[in-house]
Amino acid sequence: MDAQSLGETHRIEIPPAGGVRVWLIRASPELAERSRAVLSAEEQADIDRLARERDRLAATVSRAAWRQAAGNALGIEPGDVEVERTGYGRPLPLGLERTVTDLNSSHASDLVGLAVGRGVRIGVDLEMTTGVQVDDHISHAVESITGPAIELIQDRTERILFAWSVLEALLKADGRGMHLSPSMVSTEIRTLWGWNAARVAGTAWWVRRFETPGGFVGAVAAAGPVVDIDFIRSV
Repeated sequence: MDAQSLGETHRIEIPPAGGVRVWLIRASPELAERSRAVLSAEEQADIDRLARERDRLAATVSRAAWRQAAGNALGIEPGDVEVERTGYGRPLPLGLERTVTDLNSSHASDLVGLAVGRGVRIGVDLEMTTGVQVDDHISHAVESITGPAIELIQDRTERILFAWSVLEALLKADGRGMHLSPSMVSTEIRTLWGWNAARVAGTAWWVRRFETPGGFVGAVAAAGPVVDIDFIRSV
């Protein structure tokens, strides 16, 4: 798949200043095959080492969508985007500061999420809830993700995995990921479908749930309670 056909299939446009966009894309075998051409040889080799086909498909589409957004922000072709990594392993497009345009992606099973913030630092996470068993490690890690609204999620697995997606989105937005202890993240979820104040290692963030297909939960975190936010489902 060339860069133009990826853009035609799933238009990934940079939001206006102060805005955030979140795309949900189903990683079909056909889309993954057409997306592969924009990836670097190193990225392709990394993906080929994944054991499960669905993980290879999702990783391919996720990285290609990230490149499409980065290329749009930089005004170059997705395949020409050079990738560097922070000391904590977060990928960044060379020449694009997070404070100018921030990109973050996640995938669960065959569902890919991509978040783009224009002048807004962001993080996104997706989790699959169907057929998943939650272990004590996960339950303990999300003990600081509390609030009356989260208790409205009746299914225990969905409730805990939503809390986990909140934790992951906040840690990814911060940029240090799991290098930080989950105990350094706290939030009180007062609304499921609006912004909630949070703190990561003492720094203020905001986080909210977004609508997903059945069997998944997702959360996006941002440096502020963004008004101009759109969720675009291509599934």
